[in-house]
Amino acid sequence: MKIAMLILTEIGRMYTNNETALLTLISNINNQFYYIGEEDDKVAPVDVKKFTQYCVDFIDSLEIDR
Repeated sequence: MKIAMLILTEIGRMYTNNETALLTLISNINNQFYYIGEEDDKVAPVDVKKFTQYCVDFIDSLEIDR
C-alpha cells in the first residue's frame, strides 16, 4: 500500500497531494474568472488558454494509482 505524502497546513489539517492539487485548481479558476456573473462577462481567449494550462497542471500534479 502506497502512503501518500501529506502536507501540513497553517491550521493543522493534513491534505494529500491530490487534495492540494484540487484546491490549487479551484483557487486558480476562481482568481482567473472572478468577473463571471458580472455584466458583460464574456471570456477572453487568453482566459481560456490559462484555464487549459490550469487543467494540465492539475492533471500533471495528481498522484495516479497505477
